[in-house]
Amino acid sequence: MRRVPHERSLLLEGPHGVRAAILLACAALAGCVNHPNTWMPEGERKPFDGPDPKDVPVAVEWNKTAEKHQIRLHSPSATKIVVDCAGDVRVYVNARRVHDGACPVSAAIPAGTFVPDTAALIEIESDSPVLVKRAALR
Repeated sequence: MRRVPHERSLLLEGPHGVRAAILLACAALAGCVNHPNTWMPEGERKPFDGPDPKDVPVAVEWNKTAEKHQIRLHSPSATKIVVDCAGDVRVYVNARRVHDGACPVSAAIPAGTFVPDTAALIEIESDSPVLVKRAALR
């Protein structure tokens, strides 16, 4: 007697099908994560509100060149940010723009910018790579 094959699922049949099902499940779950996107426009940014690392400094010697710098500094009573750099930059403190223009930067920090007992996320952006030598909260 001759066997007539019945219809089978081509996607989930055999070892290749299992791999395909696992990859499909992983791809579907990857879209469910909500990361704070620091590349979003200013009004849509989410400030970092995670736990603080221990011993976050008030100032840092940076000496790095990039289009985007992210530095964590801690000073809950600071009223000003100072950045030693060269070029035109945009400076954000906890996702609030505090400076847009030439370096060096000495900009006032708006009231309500800091979250109590947390470090501030300092973002320094430029349209081209810029050298940031140091940054401090005062």
